[in-house]
Amino acid sequence: MGIADKSQWYVHLSTVGRLTQTISDPRISSWNVGPHGFRGGREEIFALFEKGHPIICLQDLRIPDDKVEAVKSKLHALFPHYWIYISTAMINGAGSQDERGSHYKFTTLTALDSHYFPSATHLSLHPRSSKGPKRGGARKLPAAGRSIAVTTKTKNGGNLHIMNLYQFTANDGGQQDMVWKLIYAWIRRHPGERVILIGDMNGSIPGGQHNYTHPMEKSLVETDDRLAKFCANPKCTISSPMEFT
Repeated sequence: MGIADKSQWYVHLSTVGRLTQTISDPRISSWNVGPHGFRGGREEIFALFEKGHPIICLQDLRIPDDKVEAVKSKLHALFPHYWIYISTAMINGAGSQDERGSHYKFTTLTALDSHYFPSATHLSLHPRSSKGPKRGGARKLPAAGRSIAVTTKTKNGGNLHIMNLYQFTANDGGQQDMVWKLIYAWIRRHPGERVILIGDMNGSIPGGQHNYTHPMEKSLVETDDRLAKFCANPKCTISSPMEFT
């Protein structure tokens, strides 16, 4: 990508690529950083942190395992008042390689401003180990790199769970179903506690999108239906931008 193209990309991000929603207070920022990830979007990421939003959720950062601690250290050095949690996983297989032969890496990041949240704990969405394939002697959980849950205390002493999700794409309906089931089961394990689910759902709430075009129309409609069913809980409140992101 040339300098001019990259500049246009940043301009695009500043207008429609980054979502900032005000849910009472504090403000929450969520941004899918793909396709350039942390390396290509670091200056824009730093600028987002400089805005000082209490909750920041980033998806598709594409950070390798061996670079996670370096990225956290860099962010902590610049923004020491943030709790920062990163989940990353590499996807194996020839179909997941780019033009340079590198395997795709899924990464999500959640950051909480300690001025608003004096403590934070990272909790796994997965109560037990995965039955998925092993890599390097360890099993990779099915949604590793695509989801991260952080728990903090509210002013009244209750728990607030912030879940950052980068949902699978429309053509991977089975994996989408698996993720929604995991999240639903996780929420049931924390009855009576507030949960905020943020991120890139790879779908639209009812009335959000329509008239999809071939060849993905059926898969996209099914994806929207999955999201609608998950949000059907009467205690669930949906907030979404009115423009495309």
